[in-house]
Amino acid sequence: MTQTPMKTFRCPVCGHFLLLFDDLFQQEAMDYGYYEDRSVFFYLCSNCTLASEYGMTEEEAFKKAEELISKFPPIMRVHSGDKIRHIYQRGYYRSQPQIITEVNVQKGVMKVEGHIGLIHPNEVTTWPWELE
Repeated sequence: MTQTPMKTFRCPVCGHFLLLFDDLFQQEAMDYGYYEDRSVFFYLCSNCTLASEYGMTEEEAFKKAEELISKFPPIMRVHSGDKIRHIYQRGYYRSQPQIITEVNVQKGVMKVEGHIGLIHPNEVTTWPWELE
C-alpha cells in the first residue's frame, strides 16, 4: 500500500489524519476479452479505518473525501488547534480567528482562546474550512 501526502483531512470520527492510498485495483474490460488493471485512489483514516469512495485520479479521490467529511456535523469536523470566528468577538478581535483549545462532541461545545465560556456550533460565524 503506498500513501501520498496531499491536503490533510482529519477524521470526523476519531480526529486522526486521513491518508491518500492507491493500492486498490479495478479491472477494466478491453477488446477481445482482455482486462487491464488500473490503480484507484482513496482516503483512509490512519486509526479507525473510515474510508472514502475511490476515484480514478487523486483529484477525484480528493473530492470524494470532501463529500464524505461534509456529511458529518460541523462540531465533529473541528479539532483543537483549528481557528474559528464566533459571535462573541468584539472590536479589533472580530476579524481575527481564534484558536480552538478543546472540543466536546458529546455535549456539542468547544472552548477557544481568549473566551471564558463555551461556544456552541450555532454561535460560530466562520468555520475553519470557510477561512481563507
